[in-house]
Amino acid sequence: MAETPTPRPTMSFAEMDLRVGQPLQLLIQGALPSKHYTRLIGYVDPEFMLVKVPLDKGRPVPFLDGQVLQVRLFSGRSLFQFDSPVLAQLLVPRQTLLLGVAQSVLETRMRAHVRVKTQLPLQILQAPGVPAGTPGFRLEDLSGGGAAVLGPRPLGQAGDTVRLALSFHLSATGEDETVEISGRIRSLGPAGASGEAAQLVLHGVEFEGTDPRTLLLIYELQNSRGGASVD
Repeated sequence: MAETPTPRPTMSFAEMDLRVGQPLQLLIQGALPSKHYTRLIGYVDPEFMLVKVPLDKGRPVPFLDGQVLQVRLFSGRSLFQFDSPVLAQLLVPRQTLLLGVAQSVLETRMRAHVRVKTQLPLQILQAPGVPAGTPGFRLEDLSGGGAAVLGPRPLGQAGDTVRLALSFHLSATGEDETVEISGRIRSLGPAGASGEAAQLVLHGVEFEGTDPRTLLLIYELQNSRGGASVD
C-alpha cells in the first residue's frame, strides 16, 4: 500500500500542500512520550506553521520553547513525518503553538490500487436492488479504487450505481470518520459454490473517486491491527 519512505533534509509546507483545518499528530519524545491530536491554523513559508494547542483531559498541553516535536500528517496521497521545533506557545488571543520549519522529513506515498482484507460493515445509502439502510452488508476487501462488498441480496445489476457509507476511527488523526462512497457495480455473483457462502452475494464495486481518508484507512489496516476500528 505504501512506497518506501523518501527522506528529505527539509521541505516547505507548501510542497506538502497543507490545508487550513488539517488534522495532525504531535509526538513528544523523551522520558514521558505522548501523542496529541490537533489542527493546522496556517503557515508562512519558510518561517513557521501555526497550530491549535492540543488538550489533555480538557487542559492545554504545555510545551517548552526550543522543544523538538515529531509531526505526522496526511496530505494528498502522502503521509508526512518530520521534526519541528517549538518557537512559542501563545496564550493570547487563543491557545496556539508556533512551530518552526519541517526538518528530517519522511514522505511515504500511498498507492491506491493495493487491496487489504477487512470485515468492516457498510451502510447502504442508495442502491437499486435494496432499500436504504438494509443491514447485513460488509467490505471483504478495500482499495483506493474499489471494494468487494458481501451481502445477503444483490445491490443491483452490473453497471448500476450505488452509494455506500463507511464509518471508522483513524488513529493518525484521532478522528471518527464517515466516508460516503459512490461507485458502480462491475461484477456480482454467489460468494461460494455451496453452503452459507452460496446464499451470499459478492459484488465488485469500482469507486467514482478516491477519498484521502480511505487511503489512510487502508494504510492503517495494512500496517497495524489496532490502527482502524469500527464504530
